[in-house]
Amino acid sequence: MVFAKLVLVGPNQGDSGLGVGSRNKNKMVSEPKSIQITDNGLLIDWDDEHRSLYPYKALREECRCANCIDEWSGRRTLDPDSVPQDIQIVDFIEVGRYAIQILWSDAHETGIYSFELLGSVCKCDRCLGEKSI
Repeated sequence: MVFAKLVLVGPNQGDSGLGVGSRNKNKMVSEPKSIQITDNGLLIDWDDEHRSLYPYKALREECRCANCIDEWSGRRTLDPDSVPQDIQIVDFIEVGRYAIQILWSDAHETGIYSFELLGSVCKCDRCLGEKSI
């Protein structure tokens, strides 16, 4: 499978800062201005000036595909211990204007990460504060 890039910046070219801007829960889902594969994880700069950094292992464990979540019960079938500690993103493609599909170094490629999902699993200080309100 050949993957094309939305915006891809190689390791060491991205900023690893977190929590710039705030998510507006009353607004439609934000869209990425840029998506970068960095040494520390997947870095997304959103159109609402928010910045999210997703560590690779944590993001891989969020996969919602039919191989990782039982389609009928919704029960997670992916064992987090089966995800390598050093997992990396090999490539990704944009899926419409609502998601990305990621090719992982463990050859997993069926997960589609919607922008809504990515916003909901952001762990920056600002998002964690908003989620506790």
